[in-house]
Amino acid sequence: MEFADSARHLEVQLLCDQLGNAISLYGRDCSIQRRHQKIIEEAPQTIAPKDQWKNMEEGAVRLAKLVGYHSTGTVEYLYDPNKKRFCFLELNPRLQVEHPCTEMISDVNLPATQLCVGLGISLDEMPLLTQEKPRGHVIACRITAENPDEGFRPGSGTVQELNFRSSKNVWGYFSVVASGALHEYCDSQFGHIFAWGETRAQATSNLGMVLREISIRGDFRTTVEYLSHLIESETFRNSSFSTGWLDFLIASRDRPDAHDERVSAICTALHIADRHWTTVTQQYKSALEKGQILPLQSLPPKELPLNLILGNQLISLKIARPASSSFCIELNNTQLTLHIFRLSDSGILVQLNGVSYCAYLQETAENLRVTINNQTVVFDKEKDPSLITSSSAGKLVRYLVEDGAPVVEGQDVAELEVMKMVMTVKSALPGKIIHSKKPGAFLINGSVIARLELGANLQVPKPEIYTRDFTDIHSSPSRDMKNPPHRQLEKVIGNIHAVLDGFAVSGERVEKWVKRLVTSMFAIFRNRRLPLYEMREVMTRLSGRIPAELEGLINEDLKKYGTRLGSMLIRFPAMKILKHLNSYAGKLATQEERTLHYVSVSQIHSLCQKYADDIRGLQKNVVKEMLLKFTEVEKHFQSRTFEKSVKEILIKNEDINKTTEMILSHRNRIEKSKLIDEILNVLLKHDGEMILEMQNEIEGVACLRSFSCALTARQVLITGHQPSFQRRHNQIETIFLSAIDNSANALVFPDRLQQLVVSETAIFDVLPEFFYHKLELVRFAALEVYVQRAYTAYIIECVDTIPIGTSKAAVEFQFSLPCNHPSRQSSFGNIPTPGIAQNRESFPDLCIAGYEYEKNFEELSRFGRTGLMVAYDNLEDFENNIYDVLTCFGYLKSEDSDDDESDSSDLNAHPYMSDDDDPYAVHTLNVFLRSKKGGEDDEMLEKRFREFSQVYQKDFRAACIRRITFAVHKKSHMPKFFTFRSRDEYREDEIYRHLEPALAFQLELSRLRNFTLKLYQTQNHRMHLYHGIAKNKGGKEPIDHRFFVRAIIRHSDLITEEASFSYLRSEGERLLIESLDELEVAIKSHSYKTDQNHVFLNFAPSVNMEANEVLNSVSEAVLKYGRRLWELRVTQAELKINVRQDEETTSYRIFLSSEDGYRLESHLYREVVQSQKTIFLSIGPDEDPGPLNGLSTDTPYSTKDLLQTARYKAQSAGCAYAYDYPSFFKSALKSSWEDKKVKHPKDFFTCNELILDKSGKLHEVTRDPAQNTIGMVAWRMKFNQLTIQGKREIIVIANDSTVQQGSFGPAEDDLFAAASKLARDEGIPRIYITGNNSGARIGLSKDVQSCFQVAWKDQEAGLVEYFYLSSADYSKYSSQVIAEHVTCESESRYKINAIIGSSDCGTAALKGSGLIAGETSKAYREIPTISLVTGRAVGIGAYLVRLGQRVVQVESSFVILTGFVALNSVLGSSVYSSNQQLGGPQIMSKNGVSHLTVADDYAGIRTVIHWLSYIPVKGGLLDIPKIICDDPPERQVTVEIKEKTYEARRILAGDSEHLGILDRGSLLELQPDWAKTVLIGRGRLGGIPIGIIAAETRQVTSLVPADPADRNSQEKIITQAGSVWFPDSAFKTAQAIRDIDQEGLPLLILANWRGFSGGMKDMYDQVLKFGAMIVDALSEYKSGPVLVYIPPLGELRGGAWAVLDKSINPAKIELYADPNSRSGVLEPEGTVKIKMKEKNLQELMCRFDSQMKELQTTLNSGSLTTEQIGTTSELSHLRSKSLQDAYHNLAIQFADLHDMPQAVANKQCLTKVVPLAECRKFLYNRLRRKLLEDKCVDLIKDSDPDVTRDEAIATLERYFFQNHLKSGVKWEEDVPVEKWLAEQIENANSHLNIMIQQNQSDIMLKQVLKLSENQEVDQIADVVQSLLDSLSDEKQKQVLSIINVNR
Repeated sequence: MEFADSARHLEVQLLCDQLGNAISLYGRDCSIQRRHQKIIEEAPQTIAPKDQWKNMEEGAVRLAKLVGYHSTGTVEYLYDPNKKRFCFLELNPRLQVEHPCTEMISDVNLPATQLCVGLGISLDEMPLLTQEKPRGHVIACRITAENPDEGFRPGSGTVQELNFRSSKNVWGYFSVVASGALHEYCDSQFGHIFAWGETRAQATSNLGMVLREISIRGDFRTTVEYLSHLIESETFRNSSFSTGWLDFLIASRDRPDAHDERVSAICTALHIADRHWTTVTQQYKSALEKGQILPLQSLPPKELPLNLILGNQLISLKIARPASSSFCIELNNTQLTLHIFRLSDSGILVQLNGVSYCAYLQETAENLRVTINNQTVVFDKEKDPSLITSSSAGKLVRYLVEDGAPVVEGQDVAELEVMKMVMTVKSALPGKIIHSKKPGAFLINGSVIARLELGANLQVPKPEIYTRDFTDIHSSPSRDMKNPPHRQLEKVIGNIHAVLDGFAVSGERVEKWVKRLVTSMFAIFRNRRLPLYEMREVMTRLSGRIPAELEGLINEDLKKYGTRLGSMLIRFPAMKILKHLNSYAGKLATQEERTLHYVSVSQIHSLCQKYADDIRGLQKNVVKEMLLKFTEVEKHFQSRTFEKSVKEILIKNEDINKTTEMILSHRNRIEKSKLIDEILNVLLKHDGEMILEMQNEIEGVACLRSFSCALTARQVLITGHQPSFQRRHNQIETIFLSAIDNSANALVFPDRLQQLVVSETAIFDVLPEFFYHKLELVRFAALEVYVQRAYTAYIIECVDTIPIGTSKAAVEFQFSLPCNHPSRQSSFGNIPTPGIAQNRESFPDLCIAGYEYEKNFEELSRFGRTGLMVAYDNLEDFENNIYDVLTCFGYLKSEDSDDDESDSSDLNAHPYMSDDDDPYAVHTLNVFLRSKKGGEDDEMLEKRFREFSQVYQKDFRAACIRRITFAVHKKSHMPKFFTFRSRDEYREDEIYRHLEPALAFQLELSRLRNFTLKLYQTQNHRMHLYHGIAKNKGGKEPIDHRFFVRAIIRHSDLITEEASFSYLRSEGERLLIESLDELEVAIKSHSYKTDQNHVFLNFAPSVNMEANEVLNSVSEAVLKYGRRLWELRVTQAELKINVRQDEETTSYRIFLSSEDGYRLESHLYREVVQSQKTIFLSIGPDEDPGPLNGLSTDTPYSTKDLLQTARYKAQSAGCAYAYDYPSFFKSALKSSWEDKKVKHPKDFFTCNELILDKSGKLHEVTRDPAQNTIGMVAWRMKFNQLTIQGKREIIVIANDSTVQQGSFGPAEDDLFAAASKLARDEGIPRIYITGNNSGARIGLSKDVQSCFQVAWKDQEAGLVEYFYLSSADYSKYSSQVIAEHVTCESESRYKINAIIGSSDCGTAALKGSGLIAGETSKAYREIPTISLVTGRAVGIGAYLVRLGQRVVQVESSFVILTGFVALNSVLGSSVYSSNQQLGGPQIMSKNGVSHLTVADDYAGIRTVIHWLSYIPVKGGLLDIPKIICDDPPERQVTVEIKEKTYEARRILAGDSEHLGILDRGSLLELQPDWAKTVLIGRGRLGGIPIGIIAAETRQVTSLVPADPADRNSQEKIITQAGSVWFPDSAFKTAQAIRDIDQEGLPLLILANWRGFSGGMKDMYDQVLKFGAMIVDALSEYKSGPVLVYIPPLGELRGGAWAVLDKSINPAKIELYADPNSRSGVLEPEGTVKIKMKEKNLQELMCRFDSQMKELQTTLNSGSLTTEQIGTTSELSHLRSKSLQDAYHNLAIQFADLHDMPQAVANKQCLTKVVPLAECRKFLYNRLRRKLLEDKCVDLIKDSDPDVTRDEAIATLERYFFQNHLKSGVKWEEDVPVEKWLAEQIENANSHLNIMIQQNQSDIMLKQVLKLSENQEVDQIADVVQSLLDSLSDEKQKQVLSIINVNR
């Protein structure tokens, strides 16, 4: 036997008939095989020489004849081309699949021929071979579902696409189609392709072409790409292959040349990102459709990280989405932005380096397969290396390794049968194998076959990090610069709108991206060729399609425009072109022609409209659209919570797609804000006028909260309203030139300069320009104006201009400090004479008004100042003139430097010299310098000035210069100021940097001396912003950080009151907004949290109006912006203003403060001088003079105290501070009196804190706030309310969130329980305020935690044997652990078995939770309880709220059991976005937990007090005689009911035109959003508080929210019919009855119910149970009468009547009805169906209808024939049918008569029939009578407990009858009975009181007699004697006298 190592597989096609004839039809070469299975076949064969091939053919024929074979068949040979030998292989007696190869070269239809042979036809009779040699060449390839990259491993799955087209030279067939599938049990071949050509090379080319064009996509790989690679190889083209060639290639892992791996990664990333964004967006949209509001984190990410593994390389990418079809991919810090085109077959088209790539992605369990231009690349997924999985579907044949046996890397471990082939599975790593399946198990792709237990030290190979980047790849040929500008603009605007739509790059690239877009857009707008290019493009498209005449005119205009682009005045001729269009249209004859004309030129017309206002107009419209797009989205998200905002959007907008787009856009709010910010800044810099043109749009941006661009918008608006620098420069220059006479070189109109001094317009940036004017007089005038303006708050004595050296100008002036200057406030000592004499020469000889030279020199030296202001070009010029300048101060340079030094030291050592002031330094020097070209930064300037000052320090001090200020001026900029003071050794005072020192006094910076200040630079030059840190003693960490905003307003005095009011209102509000803008910018850029920020505004001009008017105007402005002030933590705003009255100007101070953030306190002060000091004098009520009354105006601002620190901590947590609630109660009570315009009593409110002593006893104390040590606070409050007589007492309990996060520990629980029990014991209401509690306290033992030790089993693995304490630590903390003593290596240890820990956490806290839960439950049953949810109520806090039942909830609060973060962690995804979503008012108000929702804590307290006003004092019955009503109880009800469906609130409360049953404005509706078919609340009837329950007759809807945690849940809208009790409304009714009863109120029920809803769902939801609860509640009702009233057109039927019937509680329930109401078991319709059936209606017809009666008589006569009977019966039936409806209505009316209220009353089921108009008066009188009756009964029963209620009523009736025997008044009459009962109670000698006294005496006697039974006489005597001894002498005599008389 010989091995054929390079053989070819050749075969001869035979055709044999039944007659023994056989021929060969050429042959085929099938040598390219894998695993001995053919892959490529070709015909004819070309490798064997002709003679040898002839021998092979003849041998095949002989073999066929020898065996007698007939049919088609194949003889196969192995041919060795090297040895030129062949050998027989096999005979295939069948037609093979490659037979078309032979057919295509021989033109013989083999299947047809085979059929002919079978029919017995001989070969001679068949025209088989018409040519002598083969026709051309054929190459065939088999298409299989095999993966060439894995050794041709077969695969199975579905086919998504199969696209193949046959042609004349290529033919093929497939066994599957698109959307078909290949299962794992079929053969892997599913297609065969045959390519023909004249030559082999041509056939190869044809086959290669079709293989490149064929498209097959599915779950499996195919051999198409590899086949293409094979036929293009040199070996195939040379035909030098063998049967082992393909197997060799497979073994050597030969693969086709792939795309650049970066291209593959890009296409894969684009597919994944696009698919991910689409899928996630659709999921979010689906959730919205279901009503689920998912958090923003559920939206597609802004940046998607992606790791792709290709071979052994890890490619890490980041993908962002800057536009809908654009993606930005980052690889190794290089970015590539690509635009994709989505194909309809799920593919994408992308262009890279000028090449287009069509890519498809297929994801499997193990990899990502991307097909790019028909080339496949596979990226592996990260997977567990210990898992051995199946890469194909199939069957597990067997394991090759035993279970538990070790395996090595690359070892075969199992065999799988996949598509008729057996494949082996290898182990990727060494380890121990664990079988996961049984042999024979069916597998799917990715099934786990086995697991590997890897060794501990095994290093799992990790892929290498890919290092290439995108530097040499670009998205497309760079054509942007070549593109015409309008195309560039279109692209840029599209990208900007993409950002506004929610697409953006992320990370640090955002700012660069946004800046590039905006810069590009405005750069294009500046291109004058923009409209020209766009119009030319349009004209090119329309050329030849529009009239030549018109085309010529337009082109001529465009040509002229193009040639004149250099002109500044040229405009695009849009209007001229439009005129051409219209003119030409006017020449057309018919309307049809004109219409066609306008259609043809529509593009030109649109473009002309676009550029109607030239490029600038287009720019304005584009920017406007962007601003509007931004605001239109973001204005919807200004609510406090995201969920609430989305809910409102969904209500307003039903389009889910649009809502999703808005949410996606909002998610990008930061990027959008930066974009708008950049646009506004560019506008501000380049086109200020456009700002005014877009004022409305910019104001819309400015109104948005929490956006940085809103601040920019406000700044832009402010700046836009100011004149430009150039305009102001020209105006000022005009004023200067008009004020001087240049020829005379004199100032002739000084009043004109005064305009500049008082001008409100900013001029300090313009004025220095004139210091360098060409006219000297202008220079000096400018300096003087500057002095007068800067020193306006000082007393300027005189000003003089002087020439100094090379200075441009110089002004010398003397001024004195005003009396309220800080230096005058603190300096009252005498300065020693020697010092004065020493400095006397320093003062120039200037006339100073008000000072006598000798006598007042000391005063001048203390408070007078000399100033000099000079202007130089640069510092060098000034330095050259330095001594000339100092000479102006009387300074002569000393030749002896030592003397100078000693003089300086003497001054420094002066005993009266303070740290802040140098009393001898009285001069100021201001030096103006021009900025160098290019400018210098602050550090460089400060360094130069500092070095200069240090050089001349001695000279400055010798010249008594108090300060020297360098001002550096740059054109169109504010000067930069650098101030150097003598007190600081002439170092810079940084607080005054860039601040004119003369203004510092007006800013009152000395009042900030308790803080270390840092100046913040602001864009607004009128604003001065300082960050202050409180100065702490002892080096403690500062906690008091705050901002101080200060501003000065300049203006000429306002003469009229109208002008003053208008100016103050507008300018004050504008300045407040500006200050808040600057503050917001500073806060956002500051790292520390600031609190108690302060705003100070100094109005320099005097106003002519009352001081209180000023206060009211300012208060309104502050209240208008109250929310923003609070958000910026501004707790005080201060305003200084000068008020002129009667020609006298007085300074006033207004302080507006809000420490707690809810109430605004205002104080008005007048500044007065007392004892040479300016102080604050309060103006207002004497009882509230204000905290600064009598203090100096220089009083520093105080730093934060303990209360303020705690308050800030609580407010930061989301609620008010616990100790602020008492003041809330007081303020709310005060407001309630003021609202009614009634003065409250003097001591209307008192409050004492309740604390527990160490023994657990409760005490009332009065102590300062914030002294508590536990997180629970309680108070007893006593106060007057307008609606009650006397004082009300309540107990208030609140969590303090500043202690232990407001958690509940044992100490907190004990105080809560004790205070609640006190309320129960005294029968007074209990109010619980949740604060910001966090549930039961969780904690670990900190002591044990700090010292425990660990005995390790395996420290690396974290395995612990036990914890222990050392002996020393155990001795300290033995009480906190349960431990046992152990010894380890001679070390004594205490092994911890359990940790007890502290007594205030864990189960101890849970035990306390049970205590207070039980206590709250008892409290609800015994006293009124109200809970106010202010921050959060968690765990036990939530249960306390529910157990207390009555709940008022603040909008921003929530009631939860578990936080959303913890829930998201459990659910494994970001399902919930906030706790509000779980337990906010939108949940709790709709499920009945919360009764009312309020805006904030203070509003909550006001609501609680309002609710309390309906509750009687101490829970007893009302003191009826003392109640006063402001709405007459005798008035009629004017509301009219005309329809069955009406609004119950209207009957109760009336409306704007009609009056209802209750007092006007007294209805307090509770739980309005839950169970809406019932209305509950409280009201007043004639001043008497009463509980309200009413039926809603209209159809209502309730919303059941969708739960985001359940993706299948949907929001449901449930519709409920009116006048029906459903489960929720029945429960609401029962609960309301109990609440009202426990509040001690009578009850009014407006009844209109047809019954209970009895459907299956309602029965399942326990409507029966809740209906029974109504009966339970009514049967136990004890507080007052229950008045049930059925209104007009109302009904009370069936079960509804049953649960309200007065027999349920006869003593309390009374039923009344309007005459037009109805009641009964069923509605008349139902009654008729049951009781008035057809038979009964027939009887009625026969009774009342004469025709029916006649027909019936005829039928009953018996004389009719059968035919007549039939006819008569038919007539009777027809008549009956015609009368059916009429008599049915008759029956309904008859049944309705049974339901009339008169009939019901006659049956004693109704108490009385009362018309609606009279029911108020009647019910009021009835209510008063019943309440008084109940009170009398209670008095009788108290005097004699054995008396029943009926007996007491009978007694009262008897007494009444005796008193009214003659008048005839009856007991049933309410008014006289009510009056009589009131008299009986008040009159001490009434029958009632006499009887009560008698009863009390009888009871006492009975008790004494009972005690004396079986007692000895001596004992009785002792008792009597003791009783007598306890009485006074007078009473003893009276008793003995009575006893003697009775004896």
